[in-house]
Amino acid sequence: MVTPGAKRQAVDHLRKAHGVSQRRACAAMQVDRSTVRYQSKRPDDSELREEIKLVAKERRRFGYRRIQVMLERKGIYMNHKKLRRLYTEEKLQVRRRGGRKRALGTRKPMVLPPPLVVCKQTPAGQRMDQINAGALISLTMHSRTGADSAS
Repeated sequence: MVTPGAKRQAVDHLRKAHGVSQRRACAAMQVDRSTVRYQSKRPDDSELREEIKLVAKERRRFGYRRIQVMLERKGIYMNHKKLRRLYTEEKLQVRRRGGRKRALGTRKPMVLPPPLVVCKQTPAGQRMDQINAGALISLTMHSRTGADSAS
């Protein structure tokens, strides 16, 4: 239980299921009685919500700030914080634009040269970890068209 509304529901369920008083249910759930008794005084915003939805439907690319300007032109004034709260509660969002269109499959793949091969030889009877760097003989073989050689 995190929100006060969830706490109210839990206390109400406890009262109905076990037939206990509000005081005992609140004590058992460790919830303040004032939280359970609270009644919101917020006015009904259904007309404002409908106007916001109407403007957002007309202008899909408008966020809550530009919607506020459009509402003010219609004669509806409200606090920007209230407008943002209603905007998010109605799950309105600015529609994202599509990305840059790219041609698919039209480019020729890049030709890479063949890989460089490095061969390392060790003197007979020695392991690689016993040889110092100067004793290694490094052979590189290049295989390109027209010039096959080993250095």
